[in-house]
Amino acid sequence: MSAINQLEEIITSEKKWARERAEVAKAIHQQYEKGNLSDSEYKELLEDIIRTDRLDQDADDIELRNNLVSGVNGLLKVIS
Repeated sequence: MSAINQLEEIITSEKKWARERAEVAKAIHQQYEKGNLSDSEYKELLEDIIRTDRLDQDADDIELRNNLVSGVNGLLKVIS
């Protein structure tokens, strides 16, 4: 499953914390693809979404949390 597909699946989740983060990650990726973000901006914004301390505080579903982290990490591979 591609990172975008993974995020789109999370966007349909009933968990607000996951849905909002997945929507933001997808929007960041779209802006990056349009050339509106540098590599470093893209990386920093995506890493902020999955920063462990904030994510752990909100996440109440470990499998969904791991899918979100996996999807965002998949997007980060674009610049690796």
